[in-house]
Amino acid sequence: MQQKMIKLAMTCAVVVGMLGCGAQRPVPHSTAKTEIVLKKGGGFFDSPSACGFALPSKAYRIRVSHFRSDLPAEKIRHALRIYRVSGSEPDALARIELYDNPSALSPDAWASKHLAWLMGGRSTHEKKHLGKDSLPALIIHTPGSPQAYASETAVLSNGKRIAVVSGSNLNTEDRKKAFRKILETLYF
Repeated sequence: MQQKMIKLAMTCAVVVGMLGCGAQRPVPHSTAKTEIVLKKGGGFFDSPSACGFALPSKAYRIRVSHFRSDLPAEKIRHALRIYRVSGSEPDALARIELYDNPSALSPDAWASKHLAWLMGGRSTHEKKHLGKDSLPALIIHTPGSPQAYASETAVLSNGKRIAVVSGSNLNTEDRKKAFRKILETLYF
């Protein structure tokens, strides 16, 4: 019994030494994760992020993550990952990331500041109005390569928040249609 107590005390001393005196465990950035399955497409709305969109009539899996609100404004607040369910493995279709936009940056200015790495090279850009409320948007088209699928990234602004919607492997009409439906019906 005494040996077990000594071993426990030594383990505690090592852990305290690793954390430092009075140190607290780090708090994870993500505060909540949920997964929803839509069997026949239709509308989807996530209350905590106040984000919604529609999908064509197929089966989808949506993974939603919410992050701490006390992080700096340029950090992600909510992430919604949309997968098509076909066969045994979910097939990634799109990702929606929501950010605060306290400076009320336009989609162009926000993308230049936070997605500069995506704006150069062979990518092309076009300005549009997207979403349920016809919000200003910048679409970044990135061509494919032998190592990567072609992708599209849309940056939308409602003034207070930014939505970044990314889709890759949009090589079939079915996948393009689903991605376009998200972009046309998105609100946040």
